[in-house]
Amino acid sequence: MNKPEKFVIMMVGKTHSGKTAFALKLIRKLPEFIHLEGDPIHVFILQNFPLIWIVEKNRDGRDLKNPLLKHRLLNEVFITALERGFSVILSSTNLQRNVREFLIQESHERQARVALVYLNIPNETLLERVRASTKPTYFLNQSRDFVELLKRQELLWFEEPWLDEADWYLEIRDEKDIEPTIEKLVALVKSP
Repeated sequence: MNKPEKFVIMMVGKTHSGKTAFALKLIRKLPEFIHLEGDPIHVFILQNFPLIWIVEKNRDGRDLKNPLLKHRLLNEVFITALERGFSVILSSTNLQRNVREFLIQESHERQARVALVYLNIPNETLLERVRASTKPTYFLNQSRDFVELLKRQELLWFEEPWLDEADWYLEIRDEKDIEPTIEKLVALVKSP
């Protein structure tokens, strides 16, 4: 079987697990990839379509049949990038299995292989990070702050990824795993 030319590197992790920081380090090694994340899209909606944002703010984002505008836009950009021949680093949370299954299916339909990177950071560490965070909270849906968001993610949304959920599975548990994981991903993408 010929190796496909397109890859999707999908991050899975709760708030403040380091998805975006990891993706930014990875994109330096793989500059031909498109980096997609949800927060800038959410801010775009808030700034340009505030009336839609007000309605969306209190909706549950887990319904794939009627997704939030943020998710619709992110999915459209994701699919368009793959259809135009780009590989993608997707650093959104991807906490629900049904969302990951959808993204993996869309990737496979467009001949892209998927590496799932699970940022499995202990909750105590995440709680320390959210308490010290200076990240703005004005665009959060259904949560007042990141402490509340972390609790909601743990109680309501988070479904731990399976080892065989994607074509490849890599896990980051702490800082020492970051560079070796980046090197594994680069080798995977660059190998003949």
